[in-house]
Amino acid sequence: MLNHYIIALKCYQYLGSPIKADKVDVSIKKYIAAIIGVDSKLDLKNYNKKTRKRHIKIIREYLKLNANKPDRRKIMKATALNAASTKENLADIINAVIDELIKSKFELPSFKRLVRLARAARTLVNNDNYMEIVSKLTDEQKQLIDTMIDLIIAEDKDLDYLSWVALKQEPKKPTTNNIKQ
Repeated sequence: MLNHYIIALKCYQYLGSPIKADKVDVSIKKYIAAIIGVDSKLDLKNYNKKTRKRHIKIIREYLKLNANKPDRRKIMKATALNAASTKENLADIINAVIDELIKSKFELPSFKRLVRLARAARTLVNNDNYMEIVSKLTDEQKQLIDTMIDLIIAEDKDLDYLSWVALKQEPKKPTTNNIKQ
């Protein structure tokens, strides 16, 4: 039974969240068994749910981890929104959330949950930024932007305007003909 506990503890310390003993790779089990000096042919099939729950509770107390999910959720949301206000990359937002959870002594959620949270925070912050920009535009500016977008869509190349597509093109070599154009 001690073997189960040690494997659960070491995986918990490394991953930041509990993992089922039967999900741990055989090579990791053998490595931990060699370190603690027990038989490397560990049989973890008889690790029942009650024992696992008791071990996780003991491990949380030993590592002084907070298992309060509502508090963890609040910290995750606040950190993700704060990070999304200065970072665009999902990995940066996720790392900020993980750092804060570790500092606050919380268990780490699944990676899928972190990705969903980071995407939602980034979308929320970006939408707020867009709405703030749009609210400050005058009607003339909005009309100008609409005209520019219409020029992108228009297939008529003989317009008197400078189209948005032309603005985005790389300049040609500075030959006499190209400079005249």
